Amino acid sequence: MQGLIFDPFAGISGDMLLGALVDLGLEPDRLRSFVDATGLDAEVRVERVDRSGIACTRVAFVIPDGQPYRHLSDVLELVRGAGLPAPVRDRAESVFRRLAEAEASVHGVDVESVHFHEVGALDSILDVVCVAAAVDALGYAAFYTRPVAVGTGTVALDHG
Repeated sequence: MQGLIFDPFAGISGDMLLGALVDLGLEPDRLRSFVDATGLDAEVRVERVDRSGIACTRVAFVIPDGQPYRHLSDVLELVRGAGLPAPVRDRAESVFRRLAEAEASVHGVDVESVHFHEVGALDSILDVVCVAAAVDALGYAAFYTRPVAVGTGTVALDHG
């Protein structure tokens, strides 16, 4: 079993993750085919860029303005309606269910009452679906991430 481990020590966006997967060997046309499979009104742009002296791939989705907030059921309907292989669909659904559970816990509501803001936007839906499809296409059976460093802890000092 071959696994993929990311170390997003300072955080990572979906677009950054997709760029890294392109750098690992995912063909940009294959990424475009994932977007096309969703049937969503979106275009994907892939370009080489320089970020602080590091050459990398930038992935961005071009999506019409005015996207509504969506509930988990709306997002799952979009994912299920996409022409995606079952493992990709299942992985994407799992991600959205976990996000909904986290949102529900934070806001003290049931999962069905959660309405996604940024996560429910088409950009975020495409991020999740395309990452799931890319991991599958690249042949990784497992996907892991190290924790993001969020600066917890305390320090004892002599002078405040």
